[in-house]
Amino acid sequence: MSKFKSVVTTLGQARIASAIASGKDVNITQLAVGDGNGSATEPSMGQTALVHETYRLKLNSIKIDNKNANWIIAEAIIPAEIGGFWIREMGLFSAEGELIAVSNMADSYKPTLEEGSGRTQTLRMVLTVTDTDAVSLTIDDTLIIATEEYVNNLLAEHEASRHHPDGTLTAKGFVQLSNAVDSTSEILAATPKAVKTSYDLAKSANDNANGRLPAGGTAVAAAKLATARKIAGVAFDGTADISLNASNIGLGNVGNYQAVQAGGGLNYVENHRIYIDWGKGDKLYATVDNVSQGVIYTGKNPPTPGEVGAYPSTGGNVSGYVNAQFLGANGLPNPGLGQGTYIGWNESNGQGESSFVNNKGGGSGGFNFRIVNYQNSVQTGQVTISGTGNLNTSGILSEAGQRVYSPNNPPPSGVTRTGNYSAYYSHSNGQIFLQSIGGINSNSSTNPDVTITLPATFPTGIIAISGSYTGTGGKDSSSWWTATPVGNNQIKLHTTNCSGSWAFIVAGY
Repeated sequence: MSKFKSVVTTLGQARIASAIASGKDVNITQLAVGDGNGSATEPSMGQTALVHETYRLKLNSIKIDNKNANWIIAEAIIPAEIGGFWIREMGLFSAEGELIAVSNMADSYKPTLEEGSGRTQTLRMVLTVTDTDAVSLTIDDTLIIATEEYVNNLLAEHEASRHHPDGTLTAKGFVQLSNAVDSTSEILAATPKAVKTSYDLAKSANDNANGRLPAGGTAVAAAKLATARKIAGVAFDGTADISLNASNIGLGNVGNYQAVQAGGGLNYVENHRIYIDWGKGDKLYATVDNVSQGVIYTGKNPPTPGEVGAYPSTGGNVSGYVNAQFLGANGLPNPGLGQGTYIGWNESNGQGESSFVNNKGGGSGGFNFRIVNYQNSVQTGQVTISGTGNLNTSGILSEAGQRVYSPNNPPPSGVTRTGNYSAYYSHSNGQIFLQSIGGINSNSSTNPDVTITLPATFPTGIIAISGSYTGTGGKDSSSWWTATPVGNNQIKLHTTNCSGSWAFIVAGY
């Protein structure tokens, strides 16, 4: 049985399994060594750290073994100037500092140069995994130190490999040299000798051409130049360069404006002179013929909201109606801006209420809510709140579905009807004192308990209940009924061995 071995820790197994499932690699970046606290160690899957770590360094390389597809070989190099400790254990750590694998090894002392002996020590650790794709095999190039074995392997691979494709016009590769100067090959490479021969031939031909005149060349050229010619209205005889200005090509100056177009666009109707000028306020201006078109707006010089009649995002004034599908407010109202109506939100310490504020200016203030028909010709209702908080309505005022009465608006005859079998009675001050309700049915065998809601609610409570009954039973100790108050606006009927219809008169205060 092997004395020295490496194992993947329980945490390492979990990380590799998670990487296989998620497709996100485990990134092993560091190797640590330890002295085992002076004793040999036995690697355990449950370890989360070395027995006694003495030095940690970044990996020099991490790769898959050439002969064993499930072996990952991690390598680190301890420099000569580092040492002064024994090495009995090694561990591989992820970029997050988690112990992925641990191993023991034969005792080895790493000296320092100050002790009189130094060496650069290479450490390798083999990690066996089921899926090498789950482990990231990338290394920081700035940390790589080429070992002698690594260099020898690369040289051997290079010496043994001569199976490269031939070079083409579209891809790199091996090429064969050639001294030919008349070849049409596209796979041969010219030697310096072939280039020199081609150069000498070209120079000789150029020298020969410079020493000759073309047949009739001088006479033909002289005849052409003898005829007067113009370019854009400027005379040209071949003896000197000529200069053309804007007017020669139809772009004349008019005042301080430079013409840039003379018709011919997609919407062209007739010729116009179009000018662009860099003018006052560092802005572009346009002119058509002699009519100014004003400022040309650009990304650097956009129009202001006022210039295009838009409402600015930072607020402002709008004259006329504002129509919108929704209007909202999510900030405090600001009635200090001047007299008018303001809408706001969360005015009372963030309680989530909406606020309607009337800045009355020099008037009496208040709110007026009017309801009109479609043509705004007939008013159908009105509610006003005065500047002192008085509420007035052209209709009736209700509370929880019940009309509210007052000394100035008492109920008719002191009685309010609430149906064929119920009513309530109130004093002249509007306080209810007596209520009646009838048509209450109960059958002890099916619904012995019936909760009855009165027509109205007594201000304080119920004083007395009087009831009458029509039906069977309810007249002796084995057949009876009771009625008890429940709150300020309900009574509860209970029946035993009887069935019929009840009516009640209830007094309260």
